Formats: sequence, structure tokens, C-alpha cells
Amino acid sequence: MLIARPGWGPSKPRRIVVGIDGSADGRAAEIAARSLAGRLGCELVPVVGLDDDDIDLDLLRAEREDALLDPRDLAHAVVSVTSKDTLVLIGRRQTHDHRWGGSIAERVVYSARCSVLVVRHRARDAPELR
Repeated sequence: MLIARPGWGPSKPRRIVVGIDGSADGRAAEIAARSLAGRLGCELVPVVGLDDDDIDLDLLRAEREDALLDPRDLAHAVVSVTSKDTLVLIGRRQTHDHRWGGSIAERVVYSARCSVLVVRHRARDAPELR
């Protein structure tokens, strides 16, 4: 799902920021972000929020040497490196907190002043919509 802010479309983003948390949705967002950045020829900024409880830091550090490590939670970490000419990609990981603003993606959408693409990993056995 793309949340396009005013001005979206006439030009490419200057940079693409992707939130990485090790989840299947986060991996799908990272794959899409790396592909888009390569095709558009823009800077890619992978971000890891270190204040998330269910993140495997050793795995993320080992696999992503180019990632920006931020001591805050992922939503704050991602939003802090954005500007109006940024496109954010974030996975739509479900959380246990069902209150408004409980998911990381929701918090990024409501906090970022730039366009946000929320990515959901589709399981291989999930039915395809046509």
C-alpha cells in the first residue's frame, strides 16, 4: 500500500529508506527497496532500530554491513532519517498491541512527512487475488 504525500510522482525520490527488523515483511520491504533504489539510481538507507524486543541483532549486523544502527525503536529510527524527497519502505509486521498506532508501519505512516510504501510478505501458499 502506497501512502503518497503531495508532490509524489513528478520526480524520483532522492533516497529510499527501508526499516529492517528481520521479519518476513521486513525482508520483503528490504528486497523491494534494494530493487527500487537500483532501478531509480538513488541512495538506499537501510535502518535498524535497536530498541525492538524481538529483533535478532547478531543476524542483522552480520548480514547488513550497510545498515544504519539507531538506538531507538524502528519507527523513530526510520522517521529520523527522512525528508520530503524520501520514499520509505516498511514491512507490515503484525504486533501484539492492537491499539491505534500499535504497528511499526502505522507509526511510520503517521509520523513521516514523505511517501511511505507498506510492504506485506505474501506466503507461498496464500491464495492470489485476481
